[in-house]
Amino acid sequence: MTVRPPLRHIAVILAQALALPLSAALLVAPPATAQIIDSTNKVHPDELRKRAGKGDIEAMWMLQKDAVRYKNPKKKKEPEQRFNITKEERLKWIRSGAEAGDPYSQERLARILGKGTSSGGGYDYNDFSALVPIDYAESARIARLAAAGFRQHKAEFRYSGIDGGEKLEKRAEDQDVFAQQSDDLSVLLPLAEAGDKEAIWGVYLVHSIAGNYPDIWDWLAVSRKAGDPRATVETWRRMTWTTNYKAWENGKPNEWLIRAARLGDADAMNSMGNAYAWYTEDDAAAHEWYKKAHEADSPLAEVGMYLYGDATALRHFKAAEAGDGAAAYRVAQYYLYGEWNGRNTGEYERWMRKAVERRHTEALWEWGMRTGDASLIRAAAKAGHAAAKAEASALDMRAAEESRRLRAAQAAKLRGEAEAIYSVLRGSDTYEKNGISDERLYAALQAAQSDSERDLVKSESARRVTEYVAAANAMAGYRPVQVTPYVAQTQPKTAIDFHREHTAFKNELVARLRENIR
Repeated sequence: MTVRPPLRHIAVILAQALALPLSAALLVAPPATAQIIDSTNKVHPDELRKRAGKGDIEAMWMLQKDAVRYKNPKKKKEPEQRFNITKEERLKWIRSGAEAGDPYSQERLARILGKGTSSGGGYDYNDFSALVPIDYAESARIARLAAAGFRQHKAEFRYSGIDGGEKLEKRAEDQDVFAQQSDDLSVLLPLAEAGDKEAIWGVYLVHSIAGNYPDIWDWLAVSRKAGDPRATVETWRRMTWTTNYKAWENGKPNEWLIRAARLGDADAMNSMGNAYAWYTEDDAAAHEWYKKAHEADSPLAEVGMYLYGDATALRHFKAAEAGDGAAAYRVAQYYLYGEWNGRNTGEYERWMRKAVERRHTEALWEWGMRTGDASLIRAAAKAGHAAAKAEASALDMRAAEESRRLRAAQAAKLRGEAEAIYSVLRGSDTYEKNGISDERLYAALQAAQSDSERDLVKSESARRVTEYVAAANAMAGYRPVQVTPYVAQTQPKTAIDFHREHTAFKNELVARLRENIR
């Protein structure tokens, strides 16, 4: 059974079909919210059960709550009564709604079967864990039905003010994601429960992406117990996100930090260097860990390694003075972070300029971002810097958008001026028409959007040319003057024109190459 559309939707459809004013059609149908209140709210639970048994979806919704309030219409002075609904009955009507094709009920049932948390009106699995066994495959199936149902409502009731348009699409997308999670778990869990290390890690990843707590920590523990080093590193990373994390505890680095660093994680080794540098000022230990992190390709460790190895730092100073761009960039970083010889913004900027002058890629990128110099960012992108490439693309997009905005504003201005000119050309005498300059006449032609408008401007231009030629020949007595109408002159090609030509050529070339390959 499908969900009964609110009467407001029917009113809109009737108004369109009968060409009635919408306001007149709405007189026939009360608002959807009023309909729900009148039909199901404050109704006795027994009456709700009768309606739900006959397929009334709204009555099922009311019975899916933990309680309903009702009032005896014959005893208006009595207060509202509260009737608590058992979990068993609530689950019964959730199933009934799902079987009837109601996507909201299907959404709730999918969450219950798939151990989902409350979302968009759904129920937490814990509400019904004693009544319903987990069934991820069935959860995925029902979630996809719910997604299809929400999209059907979006297509059929696009005028809905209750939960229409974007909200329905968002609910459908949420169900698609949940269905995928349930599908993944239906495949991974049997293997994970049998002890497969990769499947265990996969289950953790599914819960991590979904943000399912405490499953995230539970499966991390299972993965660590299975001997997966990734779980140890991941535990340390998640620890750093908590408010009570301390990198230095009881006179030594954090226990999980030590474990992750010993497993060879580059970020953890860099954090070990930080711990020794900041908390104990043990330069030798800090330098050792920074060096290990640098050898493990940590992008953050290089500066620290040089800061705590004086001989190396001095070598870079000498190289920078001699004109080495990479060395100049590293010296600038020393002054930026300030752990070596103190922080000095002026010296940082001085050495960064030297590195930029020597076209050091990382310096071009960093200084371009700090100063907002797009030319430096593009230079870094041209040199192969990945982040600079992304930023350069974003700059191009912003520039293109600004160009489109300016063109649209210019077109709107031309159009407004053109409309004023058309009114003069259509209804005024020759004297007033001659008051329009050639430039404004040309602008009107550029802004013209219909054949009749273009013909009107061209005919006025042709009239002026004819008059000019006749006057010139009469005065000069020379051979007839040849004049090209001003509005017929060709325009220089724009960047858009070249872009179109290049695109067409590229498409033709690719098609030809494919044909040759065949």
